[in-house]
Amino acid sequence: MDPVDFLTMSGGIAGRDLLAASGRHAVRRALEAGLLVRVGRGRFSLPGAARSIGIAHGLSGVLSHTGAARFWGWEVPARPGDVEVVVPRNRRARPAAGVVVRRRDLAPDDVVAPGVTSPVRTVLDVATDHPFAEALAIADSSLRSGLVAPDELVAAAAGSPERGRARRLRVARAADPRADNPFESVLRALSLEAGLAVVPQVSLFTGDRWVRPDLLDDARRLAIEAESFTWHGNRQHLMRDCRKYNDLSLMGLTVVRFAWEQVMVEQAYARAVLLRAAAGDPVWRGVA
Repeated sequence: MDPVDFLTMSGGIAGRDLLAASGRHAVRRALEAGLLVRVGRGRFSLPGAARSIGIAHGLSGVLSHTGAARFWGWEVPARPGDVEVVVPRNRRARPAAGVVVRRRDLAPDDVVAPGVTSPVRTVLDVATDHPFAEALAIADSSLRSGLVAPDELVAAAAGSPERGRARRLRVARAADPRADNPFESVLRALSLEAGLAVVPQVSLFTGDRWVRPDLLDDARRLAIEAESFTWHGNRQHLMRDCRKYNDLSLMGLTVVRFAWEQVMVEQAYARAVLLRAAAGDPVWRGVA
């Protein structure tokens, strides 16, 4: 069988089974022509296959964490960094630059072809090893994708090993598919960490129309907005937003707004504002 066809059918990655199916001479010719690449001893990948999957395969491991999340098509708030690979505890794997090797024993259901952690396992691994905000954004995206169900995620977290279970349960219970994007998810995570009881995208009736704040803390009568210039960059959007904020304010809600940079880059400012909002002690005392 043609080695390129075999790799394509195998999800872009194959081991010694490629040699058996295609023959050594065909594989050698394909390597010389650049139609496939060697990623480890007896392991091969198509040039177009995800580099991270090839790295994991070369270590006889499984692509995990944010690399697996991207494989599943989920939105990840962080830029691509080190490739994270899970290998069995008893297997030797020499770490390389740009690769993080985590030693864990995975159940058969935790791995799917072509060597990637399953959707649920991916969310739980990120929740275990990454900051809450990043993990919540990925969990939200996994629910939006339909590849993970809320009850399934909570049950898997509850049944996971005791070590790290609290972190996994925190993410699983807070995950919500109603969040529009990672920006909103990270803002919600920061709000929860500040002690706010926020819920995403709640519909409120003003009397003649519906409005939806990005986040709502009902008890504190607080609306929090994630302001991305991508969606607020023209006069029409500005007018729409002014109308929305006026509606929320006239309903008796305090409206707090954050730019993307303040949530995703300059988080100290966002945390300070959210802590003040959680304390509920207004500075205003009237005109002196």
